[in-house]
Amino acid sequence: MRAISVDNVKEGAILGKSIYSDSARLLLSKGIQLDKKLIETLKKHEIIYIYIEDHISEGIEINDVVDDVIRIKAISTMKRIFDMAMYQNRGKEKLDWIPFKLQKEVGDAIENILNNISENGNVLYSMTELMGTDMYTYKHSVNVAILSILTAKSLGIKKEQIKYIAMGGLLHDIGKIKIPPDILNKSEELTEEEINIINKHPKDGYEMVKQDISLSYITKDIIYSHHELLDGSGYPRGLKDDEISLYSKIITICDKFDSMTSDKINRAKIPIYKALEILTAQCHEKIDKDVYSKFVENIAVYPIGTGVLLEDGRKGIVMDIHRSCPDRPIIKIVEDEHCNEYYEIDLMKKLTVFIKDTIDLEEIKINF
Repeated sequence: MRAISVDNVKEGAILGKSIYSDSARLLLSKGIQLDKKLIETLKKHEIIYIYIEDHISEGIEINDVVDDVIRIKAISTMKRIFDMAMYQNRGKEKLDWIPFKLQKEVGDAIENILNNISENGNVLYSMTELMGTDMYTYKHSVNVAILSILTAKSLGIKKEQIKYIAMGGLLHDIGKIKIPPDILNKSEELTEEEINIINKHPKDGYEMVKQDISLSYITKDIIYSHHELLDGSGYPRGLKDDEISLYSKIITICDKFDSMTSDKINRAKIPIYKALEILTAQCHEKIDKDVYSKFVENIAVYPIGTGVLLEDGRKGIVMDIHRSCPDRPIIKIVEDEHCNEYYEIDLMKKLTVFIKDTIDLEEIKINF
């Protein structure tokens, strides 16, 4: 099984995982053979990636840290939250906060994610974005919550506090409802004035929730401080080092990582390994190195099913990951000018072999 862009799917492909709509309704079942009509259905629902079964990926099983249905239901909940807040914000000087029923749904989503992570054991984080960029804000909120749970667990934080951190992850960008859509969804470079408007969202979000006694101070602090950096260059208050809570430091790293590795309207995602290189360079000066070291323990540097280019020119697909050393996976070589059959290499055993880059598997030339 492997992920593939819907634009590259050919008729006759076998679906490797069931596909759900943004409301968690089943669209297509695993194992179905795709024809032209079904591929158009996927595009109509703005599905951008699917999993398929083929000879290249034979024998590969991809398990996510959170199951698709649970994650999509959480995304659907966040969309309703943002839509409700957006509706209440129109024409009002003072925003009424989210109704209790929807707050309960957020709590239920967190509980489901926590339980699912426990059920899935030691699976590393390697989410593939199946839905389009118009769902970015809601997907991003859920991804940040999932990443924050994994990081907080690795830091040994108690479950009750983890729930508050996850709530902060889900709601950290709620202040963005006050940003005009033409700025928030702008594909061109932002002006300085537009950047200043966007940079107000942490304070706007905090103002929305600060009087809500049902929300923990941890959650409120995250909403207010998730863009603060250790050297004081963050916003909105320019806090430094110990002025920033551990909880906000967790969300800052999760937010940065997901932002870099997700497709946006104005920017394509970058590979996970490159995002980690950028974050590693920011340790000490901008982000907390101890929090980051626990964060990275949970990340699949080269997710299972990813196409890779080795430094010697061979191309392959990641078959499995070593939990203790995720940047040295087991690879199935599928393009080698010196060999006419598939074979596997374990980079933990072949210490002189290195991955140069990730690649699109559709570009691999199969000569056998």
